[in-house]
Amino acid sequence: MRKQDVMDVFGDEINCIANTQIKNKLVSLLQILPTEFWWISASRRHHPVDERGMCGGLIHAKRTARVAIDLCQAYDLNQSDKDLVIAACLLHDGLNCQQTPNTASHDKLMYEWLAHAAPDDCEWGAIRDYIKRHMGPWGWEHNTGWAYKSCRIMIINTADYIASREWAISIDIWEPIHV
Repeated sequence: MRKQDVMDVFGDEINCIANTQIKNKLVSLLQILPTEFWWISASRRHHPVDERGMCGGLIHAKRTARVAIDLCQAYDLNQSDKDLVIAACLLHDGLNCQQTPNTASHDKLMYEWLAHAAPDDCEWGAIRDYIKRHMGPWGWEHNTGWAYKSCRIMIINTADYIASREWAISIDIWEPIHV
């Protein structure tokens, strides 16, 4: 995937990130996600109708990030925390297309992929941790302390949950973001 293609799809959300290093690494990671990420549908059981068809996962990532941006404002998160939340939201289901029959494992797959693909610094370690916990009590870690360890994890889980509700189709993901 070309950088321009990534920016055409996620530019509004990515441009809400102030940290240039996070922004650039996020774009490069989105570029190397499996091709299927760009066209596969989201789960047919847990998502609005527009996420169930072609490019549904992509629509879900945008919608999740937009809900999270609003929640970051509501909870008055500082810009550096907001940057981490947005990056995690855009990547959280990036390997849904690589799922095994156990559909709940995509959070673990993405966590492990990021451990190899992203530098092991504090910021990307936090983003990996947020993605690992984005499914809350339904994730692969639910028996080992999935609990909200921070407001950021709660925002990501809540944004993902809201974006997956049937009524979330009313959230316009192509309108400019006003923050």
